[in-house]
Amino acid sequence: MSDKPPVRFKRFHSESKPLHVVNQLLKAIKSGALVPGQRLPSEAELARMTGVSRSSVREALAALRLFGIVETRPGDGTYVKDARKDIERIRKELFGVLTRARDVLQLQEARAAFECGIMRLAAENLDEEDIKFLEEVIAGMRDAAEQANYERFLMLHKRFHLGIAKATKNVVVEQMAAKFFSLMEKDLWRKLEEYLLPHGTAHLRESVAIHERILRALKDRDYILAGRRMEEHFERYK
Repeated sequence: MSDKPPVRFKRFHSESKPLHVVNQLLKAIKSGALVPGQRLPSEAELARMTGVSRSSVREALAALRLFGIVETRPGDGTYVKDARKDIERIRKELFGVLTRARDVLQLQEARAAFECGIMRLAAENLDEEDIKFLEEVIAGMRDAAEQANYERFLMLHKRFHLGIAKATKNVVVEQMAAKFFSLMEKDLWRKLEEYLLPHGTAHLRESVAIHERILRALKDRDYILAGRRMEEHFERYK
């Protein structure tokens, strides 16, 4: 019979939600309730146990990965990788990372509001050249998804969204869209993006399907539906 203490987490009350999850996991590691090589509860289970959303759990796990405390094995789960003793130092450094990560996620929130808001202009001004370009981009995204080529998928994903901005025929909209993506090229965003966004062929296929629905609504000149489809796209990352 194991003499390890059981894994118990406090539910969220007041501190930053991702930091709350980080603190609970670090305490469990320090106490020996979680040991190197041990699989963590699923995102859904951690969310239930700590009283926060799954997005907060993903943000916390992303920060812990950056410090090498845990590792995610595709299709298997997330495991404790390193049970370091200097928990307080790590906690302080993680607080800094999560504070900056909050800015990154607010950028994503602002981008979502912006892109949903330009659907009317895009639907009204989309021409055959835009449609051909966006269809070719989606075809490339589909191929990248089947090959599980995440970096290529992200590059094409960016082209798709910039292509919609171009379809508005509004220079200011194009410039703003480009600005959002330039801000998202920062190192911290790229690292967090790798961990926060869904991976794997199945998730990428789902993303392709969402983008196909966005384009279909635009081709039908239905900007209201196109806006809803875009909202669905961003909902996946909340």
